[in-house]
Amino acid sequence: MKTLLKTSIAVILIVLASGNMYAQENGIKFFTGSWAELQEKAKAEKKPFFVDIYAVWCGPCKWMSKNTFTNPQVGEYANQNYIAYKLDGEKGEGPRIAQEYKLEAYPTILFFSAEGKLVGKQVGAQDPEAFINTMKKYKDKK
Repeated sequence: MKTLLKTSIAVILIVLASGNMYAQENGIKFFTGSWAELQEKAKAEKKPFFVDIYAVWCGPCKWMSKNTFTNPQVGEYANQNYIAYKLDGEKGEGPRIAQEYKLEAYPTILFFSAEGKLVGKQVGAQDPEAFINTMKKYKDKK
């Protein structure tokens, strides 16, 4: 009986873990280096980038992370056309970046050209379809 229980628990954990990995694999793959490394990568790859500036206490930020950034269509478009980056606006490099780009609310997504020039700003949460449209809007702006 103990073996059956252990096996059942193991199977449940594997199923839950694989479901979580599936969601992560199909969503946006965020770059995890520093701000300077992000800019270097964008220039080297000649690829625009966007920065999701969030706060850990922000409900709309959490909603977007759970519902928009994990969406397969959002992930496919973002991963092909941008380098994506997440930045806590209240920790590390976040306060400096938030001040430099005059952050007014969370979430704010800043869109940059490959050369690092700000080309657009989206304030507030968006569902997957709206976010794809926003990414398309700023993709080729210089």
